[in-house]
Amino acid sequence: PEPYPQKPPAAEGFDVDDILRRNQHEIWNRRMLNVIREICHENIEFHGPAQRELYGRGDYTAFVLSLLAAFPDARFAIDQLYWNEEAPGEYRTSMRWSLIGTHEGHGIYGDPTGIHFRLWGLTQHIIRNGKIVEEWTLFNEFSLLKRLYLARQAKLQAQG
Repeated sequence: PEPYPQKPPAAEGFDVDDILRRNQHEIWNRRMLNVIREICHENIEFHGPAQRELYGRGDYTAFVLSLLAAFPDARFAIDQLYWNEEAPGEYRTSMRWSLIGTHEGHGIYGDPTGIHFRLWGLTQHIIRNGKIVEEWTLFNEFSLLKRLYLARQAKLQAQG
């Protein structure tokens, strides 16, 4: 995926497109996890794949770290982004994204397998007063788990 081109922040008003693109790039591609504190409400609610329910910036940061630990070369790109202003200062967003990398680290998905992957995902947010207060994220995790399983089976067969 192409990295988010850096540009100066919007001079006036709240620019949903810029805020999400810039912050997702800084978190996932530049590994600037301190940005989570800036963009996410302290009590963010996260609803993720495999019925993951996380609460608060600490849990959210731990989830991001778990993925980055498993896929240390991961690169994130927003493929499409839409939003609606629901009320003054409140936005509902929908984002289609890609994450490309190699399973080279230990962690959430077990021992490294070395497989290259591309995750496709959908994320929706509720943003109030400039902070993400709720997020729903889905990605093709089952497909990833299947590929990891098959890679492990092939390695076991090769070992005899």
